[in-house]
Amino acid sequence: MHELVFVIRDGFANSFNGTMMAASNLKQKGFDTAVVLVEEALAAVSKDIFRLSPLLEEDRDMIFSSWEKKGRPTDIKGLIKMAKDAGVAIYACKAWVENLGITELPEGVEVIEMPEFYEMLAHARTVIGSI
Repeated sequence: MHELVFVIRDGFANSFNGTMMAASNLKQKGFDTAVVLVEEALAAVSKDIFRLSPLLEEDRDMIFSSWEKKGRPTDIKGLIKMAKDAGVAIYACKAWVENLGITELPEGVEVIEMPEFYEMLAHARTVIGSI
């Protein structure tokens, strides 16, 4: 079981970025870290949509430029790859995969059944929602 489990529910780029960066950095510090994608987050992944939250959208160019300068990906699949490369386990909730009719996920994203997802949440030392 994983020590730290991040659950990304919304599909906003700022949530993905913050959560994937935190998960990757904590993994590099030795924590057993996982990310579970549900709801809008899975819709964004399956449709390859990477939008900022409405309050940040007008600053998109400035924010994405800042991320690029820091070497951060500015696309959803790039963030997933970065986290996977850091050793973060990434899961897609099977119920939401089915609800959304998703037939293909990015490389390295594993579908997790609901009983295993609940077990993971129950045994994690810490569960964190989107950052």
